[in-house]
Amino acid sequence: LEFQYGSAVVEIVDHHADRGLYPWVDKDSASRVIAFADGRPTAMSACTLVAEAFLRDAQSVEHLRDDVATLLLAVIAVDSSNMSNATDRDIATVTALQARTSHQREDLFNMLISAKLDPIFWDELSAFDALRLDYKVFEVKATQDGETRRIGIASVLQPIALFLTKSQCFETISNIMNDQNLTCFAVGTFVLKPEPSRDLALFSKSSEHLEDLCKFMTNPDSNLALCPLDDHESGVRKVDLSAASSSDGSTSMWSSLYHQGNVKASRKMVAPLIVSFEENR
Repeated sequence: LEFQYGSAVVEIVDHHADRGLYPWVDKDSASRVIAFADGRPTAMSACTLVAEAFLRDAQSVEHLRDDVATLLLAVIAVDSSNMSNATDRDIATVTALQARTSHQREDLFNMLISAKLDPIFWDELSAFDALRLDYKVFEVKATQDGETRRIGIASVLQPIALFLTKSQCFETISNIMNDQNLTCFAVGTFVLKPEPSRDLALFSKSSEHLEDLCKFMTNPDSNLALCPLDDHESGVRKVDLSAASSSDGSTSMWSSLYHQGNVKASRKMVAPLIVSFEENR
């Protein structure tokens, strides 16, 4: 879609690091609203930014009816984990929206999160379907050699150990990397019960590349608080693949699995770190 419809982009409203795409959308204008600074989002939900636009315009605010306010409030509640990691912008916006809806934020959050995290739903998905539900590709240009590198990052809502037991899971990841010409692949997982928890899995076709990435990501400055999972104490591990199921005949790749101590660090914080590593490698 980025390549097919990119020329039609006239306005950007986002809460991820600015990748510099669509440079004709002026960074100094109201047409490019990026809620990200100092390595962190200043709003946990794009719906916060949409609601702000409604609220600051006298004519638009008239359209902020109960149904519209409810939709915006519900998404902000989910994106901010029921305000547990909300920013000042999220808090101010939620306060304004709550006054315009007949629904309570807590009720909306509980209803949506139970559906989103339904373990039966995630258990029934194939590895490919689980990865594609919430998947983004980041393209960066290395500063040293100008080489273009592509990074795939998926968010999955079940523990990484359980996700990796899906049939042909490693082969699926390998094929995605081959088909999309990815330098590396990451899977960030999140579960809410019995307590909020995140894991991070990193994959590469090169052991040396993955070792360097792991050193970068486990540095205390990353603020992720990564800890190797029990069965992965050695760090980078070779994964044997079924050549018959591999799109390029590969028989191995490399992986490293971590428990992520900083539960508040979603892909919005993980992605810029991997992008920075690839840009400067």
